[in-house]
Amino acid sequence: MCNTAEFAFNRLLRHAKIKSIKFDSLTLIKIAKQYEIGKRRLKLALPFLKKEYGYSIREANGKYVTKINWADVPSAVILDYVFGLDSIFNFRGYHIGVDVTANPNSVYDKQGKLEGMKVLWQAIGIDHTAVFLVNIPGRPPEMKTDALVSNLRKVIRGEQILEIAL
Repeated sequence: MCNTAEFAFNRLLRHAKIKSIKFDSLTLIKIAKQYEIGKRRLKLALPFLKKEYGYSIREANGKYVTKINWADVPSAVILDYVFGLDSIFNFRGYHIGVDVTANPNSVYDKQGKLEGMKVLWQAIGIDHTAVFLVNIPGRPPEMKTDALVSNLRKVIRGEQILEIAL
């Protein structure tokens, strides 16, 4: 679930002392089920979530069925699989959701995906979203907190695609 780019970005957030926002898994699922796009995203994510977090029970007819206890699924996984967000944090009073990628070919697809799920991320209180293209040439991420803050200011002003080299 957490790749190198996401790990480096989250490390940079911690170093910049930017606090992430915590969510409750059950609340996220309830919100997702209220919207058509949320239902579709849940349906797409269900096979992966059942594999990872499902448990089998035997029904009265003898068949085994895999169920999910949503409270057991970490909220970060639901945010990633259903809401399409890798990191959510508070920056200067704005709640910002970020989809992090290291693949330059996927940036515009991810931005389009986030725009299509606007109703979902607004329902959980997010003000702005952005796709961050992360390049990791070998420097420690702590060195780039100024670049992060500069890019987050751009997100607040409405930019949705940003690049940061760590």
